[in-house]
Amino acid sequence: MKLLISLYLFILPQVFFAQKIENVRFTEKEKKVEILYDITGAAPEQRFDIKLFSSTNGGKSWTQLKTMSGDAGTGIKGGKNKKAVWDALKDVTEINGKIKFDVRAKISNSKSQSKNETGTLKDIRDKKIYKTVKIGTQWWMAENLNYKTDKGSWCYNNEQTNCDKYGRLYDWETAKTACPKGWHLPSKNEFDTLLTKTGGSGSMSYNQLIKNETSGFDALFGGWYTADSGNFFNIEASCYCWSSNKSFTDNNAWILYLFSNIKRADMGSFSKGNGFSVRCLRDK
Repeated sequence: MKLLISLYLFILPQVFFAQKIENVRFTEKEKKVEILYDITGAAPEQRFDIKLFSSTNGGKSWTQLKTMSGDAGTGIKGGKNKKAVWDALKDVTEINGKIKFDVRAKISNSKSQSKNETGTLKDIRDKKIYKTVKIGTQWWMAENLNYKTDKGSWCYNNEQTNCDKYGRLYDWETAKTACPKGWHLPSKNEFDTLLTKTGGSGSMSYNQLIKNETSGFDALFGGWYTADSGNFFNIEASCYCWSSNKSFTDNNAWILYLFSNIKRADMGSFSKGNGFSVRCLRDK
């Protein structure tokens, strides 16, 4: 078997809250690839889960490198000159053309989780208790709302277990009045404030807002419901949360979305008849 690795290498650096993956480089030694990188901005007690991926089609798709040793896997400390070794011949027989490597890190130990102030909210209507988190000056629910309304809300695939895990999906009219007393459906401007506080639209805020990351917002990928066909889509792949504001037409409203495939968080406009998640914000 022959391994052919082109020397055209592209590296995708990663930023996650105050920590960064930087200075990524590689060398080929005896049919193995040594990928060197730095984790900067890490506290001494922090540990990271490190995964490495490669792409040979310009980043359209990624394959996780399986046969790894060194500074890859769980429990990796921060610092400079981390070295992960890929035993390439055990994963592939040949690589032609340009190859991209992506080093991805996730904070893994509890000491490094959100330092934002947290609390709980009890919904007196059904006695459910929700986690809450303060991000900047805003107090957010750290879970999706799961209040059953008389109409205009659904469990994904009509299965209660999905409501228990991801919360209910609401149409826009129902979402506007679904939050418990003292809390409300956020406006577009309030979601914009959240995105700005967590790094702005794109991958920076995505990396902070997803579950078990440092903001404590814990976005859940509960998918969505379309009233046009009565079908459910994209559970565990997309997160959509209603805002209280109409967008470009009377038929659409603004939503916060997070897409796991492109690792992006931003605002978008969708039909009011769709079923999306609700994150309530505490009244000032």
